[in-house]
Amino acid sequence: MREKAKLKGDAEAEARFSYPKTYAEGFTDESYEFNCVQRGHQHALETYPMFLTLSVIGGLSFPVTVAAGGALWNYARLKWAEGYAIKADKRYSHWSSRGIWTGLFVPLVASIVTAVKITGLV
Repeated sequence: MREKAKLKGDAEAEARFSYPKTYAEGFTDESYEFNCVQRGHQHALETYPMFLTLSVIGGLSFPVTVAAGGALWNYARLKWAEGYAIKADKRYSHWSSRGIWTGLFVPLVASIVTAVKITGLV
């Protein structure tokens, strides 16, 4: 997350963008580029709470597997945000978009199995 925040901070400085607005206004190339970086950062923030929750629950039973899924999720998120900032038109066809969801699927399955084990349903 820190690397994604750094990408966004660098783009803010380059675009001379100020708070409290989230996105740059206008139709300049600088505004477009900043908004691409900002959206890539925002995408990561949108799924981060769910990722952390699933990782904590799934990590109770499968710590190594969830850690591997988390490493994949973090790396894919970083590469996706970098690609989103450069080529916004091809962001969904990049390998990292599949890596994000695979990395999120691992703690999801692990947390479901952990919940089933704890509740004694199986």
